[in-house]
Amino acid sequence: MKKELKLSVCVVTYNQENYIAECLQSLVGQKTNFKFEIIVSDDCSTDNTRNIILDFSKRYPDIFRIFLHENNMGALKNFKFIHGRANGKYIAHMDGDDYALPKKLQTQVDFLDANPNCNIVFHRVDYIDNGEYIKGSVLTDRVLEYKFYRPDIIKYISIGPNTSKMYRAEIRSVEFPNFDLVDYTVNVIGIGSGYASYCSKESLGVYRRGIGISGSTTVNTIVYESLKYFTHRYPDCKKEINISSWTWFFSSLKHGRKSKWKFFKVALYTFSISGFLSYFLSRSFRRELSGL
Repeated sequence: MKKELKLSVCVVTYNQENYIAECLQSLVGQKTNFKFEIIVSDDCSTDNTRNIILDFSKRYPDIFRIFLHENNMGALKNFKFIHGRANGKYIAHMDGDDYALPKKLQTQVDFLDANPNCNIVFHRVDYIDNGEYIKGSVLTDRVLEYKFYRPDIIKYISIGPNTSKMYRAEIRSVEFPNFDLVDYTVNVIGIGSGYASYCSKESLGVYRRGIGISGSTTVNTIVYESLKYFTHRYPDCKKEINISSWTWFFSSLKHGRKSKWKFFKVALYTFSISGFLSYFLSRSFRRELSGL
């Protein structure tokens, strides 16, 4: 079974009874020419989420593997737990409050099959914001054709929604630091000698805004630890680390976060004139990425 399995779709969920059925149904309804599994890890939900998961598991026992935790692990540990149990050649991530659009899985798998040096593939998403469905902005040819290597991921930080990510399973075999990780850290380390890219001009998923831990104190602390770690592990990327540090510093300054001084310290430690100037010169492309 494991040898035949092309793809594992990892769904993390916690208290998402209003969304999880739509998420799981969007995956069950995918038409593919390969076998895939859907793994769901529920982080001790206290609402009706796990009953909905159990219902899908009973209806589709050949597709679903479920983990219903009796104690709350937290979002980051739950993410690491489920991805560590995937059996597929490729692994896709999905948050339980988001959902897939038709052709998502087939399009991404086809892209990875056709591009052996691409280790991570993203896709454009549409949004739901306060109940309003918003079409994602059109990707420019520059973004679509760009190959994001490790220095690019460090520099641009967020190159695609985590819920649109699919990657090669061997990425998990690389050495990760022993502090908590966010997707930014995982992407920088896991990209290896390959690159990340986009697979389609179409939106292949729907992302709900305003839900999750993005921008929280926890995330800022982990990113700070990540940047410090990168300075030692990737000394050849000092310029890109400097650009990223300025990005986080000015963002924290704008939002009045105490973490701004941490990022300022990293910016000074990695400082170079070219890095500081490149922060400003890269803003145009950064805006194209932020509008995805």
